[in-house]
Amino acid sequence: MVKKETKLGFFYAVLSNIFGGLQPVIANLRPASLDSLIFSGMTALIQVLIFIPIFFLEKSINKINRNIKRSAIKNNTKKLHFGNSKWYLFVLIGFMFSIVIFLYYTGLRYAGSINGTLALKSTAFFGLIFGYLILKENVSKIQIFFSIILFFGIIIAITQMQFYLLEINFGVILILICSSIWMFGHTCSKPYLENRITFSSELVMWRNIFTTLILLLFYFFYYGIEKFSIILDPNNVIFYVLGGILYGLNVFSWYQIIKYLDISIGTILITPQIIITAFFASILLGEIFTIYHLIGLIIIITCIIFINWDSKKNNK
Repeated sequence: MVKKETKLGFFYAVLSNIFGGLQPVIANLRPASLDSLIFSGMTALIQVLIFIPIFFLEKSINKINRNIKRSAIKNNTKKLHFGNSKWYLFVLIGFMFSIVIFLYYTGLRYAGSINGTLALKSTAFFGLIFGYLILKENVSKIQIFFSIILFFGIIIAITQMQFYLLEINFGVILILICSSIWMFGHTCSKPYLENRITFSSELVMWRNIFTTLILLLFYFFYYGIEKFSIILDPNNVIFYVLGGILYGLNVFSWYQIIKYLDISIGTILITPQIIITAFFASILLGEIFTIYHLIGLIIIITCIIFINWDSKKNNK
């Protein structure tokens, strides 16, 4: 009989595939007047509003004992790279994710929804690298081999089997940079979550608060107050509200997945996001999902399965 936790994990995986799959399509459907900078800032603000009630609910359920926190810091075997204070973490992660979300939405504009989503699967590779460098996790030859093959799959899909590496879309490069910063931030955050210095909704809420402040203040000083009028345009409101909701619900669903299932299984379960993206990008944006996209996707999914399978085997 299937356990309740397993059913819940699969349920949230379905939601994550829907939310995460639609997210890049909505981002690329937005009006041209809604540039990546203001769109990023406003979607981060919407996420703050989503996570405030989740934060208070989780805080009431999981009351963090100060003595446990002190003990965790004292006995910690993994270095806290941003200092013992969670506020250093929030500020630095907020700064990093303000760059990440801007690069992500800018990259999607250039790469397209399908290629952008495929390029984002490189997080499996960067997670492996930073896990080894920062958390001193073991990395096997099998994982290294399939990480290389994973990039081979991405190249097949993006270049349509032409392998013109010097002509790789600029947006894809931006998303690869985005993926590396993304996983660096997540890897550095892991010890804070494991040691109960903070918890997921608190981290996400404050990350987005600082991201919102950084991006909107930068937009204000660069463009001036008069350009803020585009925020009130109903045509723009629809897109950044919907974009923020999809992003926020996708993040929430992901944390629920890893709450009920192993992270290795969760990573595999959300790879079908690209199928949702391809379906709606074809209908709404006129993008074409080719046989080379399919071949690349199969290679990527296979590599992620083997990387996570070997990681789970080594940690037993």
